[in-house]
Amino acid sequence: MSKRATGMPSRASAGGMARKNVDGKFREHAINAVITLIAGLVIGALLVTYAISFTAITFSGEFAPLLQRAIGIGLFGAAAMAAITALTASYPGTIGGPQDVAAAVLAITIASAASSLPADTSPDQLYATAYATLAIASFLTATTFICLGYFKLGNLVRFIPYPVMAGFLAATGWLLVRGSFGLMANLTLDWGSLPAMLEGNAMAVWLPGVFLGLVLLISSWRTKQPVILPGLIIGSIALFYAVLSASGITPSEAQASGWLLGPFPGKGFTGSIDPSLIYKASVVPSVRTFVEIVSVVILCVLGILLNVSGIETATKKNIDLNRDLISSGLANLVSSFGGGLIGYQQLSLTVLADRFGAHNRMVGLLAAAVCASTFFFGAEVLAFFPKAVVGGIVAFLGFDLLFGSLHREWNKLPLVDFVIILLIFAVATTVGFLEGIAVGIIAGAIMFIITYSKINVVRQEYLGSEFRSNVDRTHAEELILEKHGARTVVLELQGFIFFGTATQIYDLVRGKISHTGRQKLMHVVIDFRRVTGLDSSAVHSFIKLVQLMQEKKIVLVFTGLGERLALRFSDSEMNFETIPSFKDLDGGIEWCEERTLEASSKSPRATRTSLLTYLAEDIFTKTQAKAFLEYLEEHTYKPGDHLLTQGSDSDDILFIEKGRVTVQLELANGHNVRLRSMGPGTVLGEVGNYLGLPRTASVVADEPCSARRLTQKTLKKIERQQPALTATYHKFMARRLSQKLADSNRMLGAVLR
Repeated sequence: MSKRATGMPSRASAGGMARKNVDGKFREHAINAVITLIAGLVIGALLVTYAISFTAITFSGEFAPLLQRAIGIGLFGAAAMAAITALTASYPGTIGGPQDVAAAVLAITIASAASSLPADTSPDQLYATAYATLAIASFLTATTFICLGYFKLGNLVRFIPYPVMAGFLAATGWLLVRGSFGLMANLTLDWGSLPAMLEGNAMAVWLPGVFLGLVLLISSWRTKQPVILPGLIIGSIALFYAVLSASGITPSEAQASGWLLGPFPGKGFTGSIDPSLIYKASVVPSVRTFVEIVSVVILCVLGILLNVSGIETATKKNIDLNRDLISSGLANLVSSFGGGLIGYQQLSLTVLADRFGAHNRMVGLLAAAVCASTFFFGAEVLAFFPKAVVGGIVAFLGFDLLFGSLHREWNKLPLVDFVIILLIFAVATTVGFLEGIAVGIIAGAIMFIITYSKINVVRQEYLGSEFRSNVDRTHAEELILEKHGARTVVLELQGFIFFGTATQIYDLVRGKISHTGRQKLMHVVIDFRRVTGLDSSAVHSFIKLVQLMQEKKIVLVFTGLGERLALRFSDSEMNFETIPSFKDLDGGIEWCEERTLEASSKSPRATRTSLLTYLAEDIFTKTQAKAFLEYLEEHTYKPGDHLLTQGSDSDDILFIEKGRVTVQLELANGHNVRLRSMGPGTVLGEVGNYLGLPRTASVVADEPCSARRLTQKTLKKIERQQPALTATYHKFMARRLSQKLADSNRMLGAVLR
């Protein structure tokens, strides 16, 4: 039978499929390599442009004559940041580089440092002063980043509300759009420059760039093919030079008309870097300069946290903020030895790499290589990039962030959140970028306070008649607690308590006092186990609550405080020592139950004089109880003795005759958790005995006690000799287990209501 007849693929067809798979993978890798190469070159060109522009911002005013010499500082820093970020960042496609905000403040800083120099200071000494000041600022920023990352403080950015992040992205998008016009036409996008922008020469540069940006934006929305964006960019460059050729315009003439990025210096910039200048600078930073350096560090900390979080939002990738802080710290540390500008993760360039589909470390390394080659050999090649193409790419990034944060969030977010986004955007674009972020954080904080104040800080509310302690009571005691338990109110709190929520607690307790009915309120138990903290105004509200309780002669009980909260109360004017306080809620409720029983006119404790009396008041008759006890073995125990041991066989049942015992869960870490406390007349071990399971908890004597033991062997003996007594015993056990189930259901209902 042939392989074709049996349905098996022939060797030739199998080989063809294998070759097809290999060819498909090779084609996929080749496409990814081309995309990475194009993305790296484009991003590298933009990074070089950024580095030179930010260096120009830093070396302005009286330092402007030093710009040509200082360009290497920006390129060295850009190459170091891009390379180290590419190798160490948590997201492989992250691009690192100098930042404009840092450059603007550094310009003021080096000017302040130079203000103490004599008027006839030489250019070399002036350059050394600027170099050393930049190096100190970069080093301090690097140290701060590394410390924040090492101590895991980067996650603080997680507390920034999402509307603030969306507003930050929208404002960043607008800045990129404005920057694209400045890059293409050397004009600021505002009403004052509108006539100049509408002139023919200016429009010939920026209009094609804006059109390209919109084409890239629409293409990125309509298709996810990774080759589209690189293809459009390469096609745009080819089209630009084709139009130049058809028009008879040479590249030199195009450059003279302002259509190309250049001119850039044609030689390298290695002479800019001289680490010995750090030691040659004779200027010690003044207090004012130091304060400005600290302000740079603070702004950069805020900037990197916003940028990294913005990258995470825009790329929908999970990013380790602490790792990225250390990554940028190392990058700035290397940059500081070259007097480098301060920088960190570039939001716009990282998003551009993501839109290209270059999600690998090679794209950052290629961008670093472009910066390094420019640093060593000059930037003549980059001078031939069309401004319209480069500006169009920047405009595309701006449009993407702008529309993504405004248009796409319109139907996704509540109206209040969207208003915050618009508020941040409006302030950032009209007043200032940092002012917009500050306004957004303030607005977010106000909305958080309003929203949080509406959350009920009281997680659960119980009455003592429905929520009991883990103490077994006699039937008479149960009746009293059922009748008078409503005189105890339990409030289980949650979350962080501040003035508004503390006032809720005060008003709630005051309302309980006014509507207790015929039974006067006796205890108010407040459980703090789930409280994460409270401020000073909340402590003051609790002081008022204590005063109200004393006035109404009601006992206020605190449970689950913990050392930190107890210290807050003890340091206040509350007179904390007079308030009964217990480790857990169970202990506090037990204390209230004991006081309720003592206050009752009919004390139930005198009725439980012996185990015989207890059995006789239940199912057994007195004669049956006496006959049953004669079968049981008597045992006595000292405080701390184990009556039953966790994990042992459940081959017997204990009847407590005298004393008090505790049922506890013994944990592996050596701690014990109280499950139940029991006195005379209670039964132990019946569940495991009936089911044949090992003991799930231990029973320990709290005080000298005695118990009667019923073994399986003895029970079989009773079954043979007194069948009627056996039936009464099983009826007694069924009633006891049913009562336990009813109590559990009652407690569960109180918790879940």
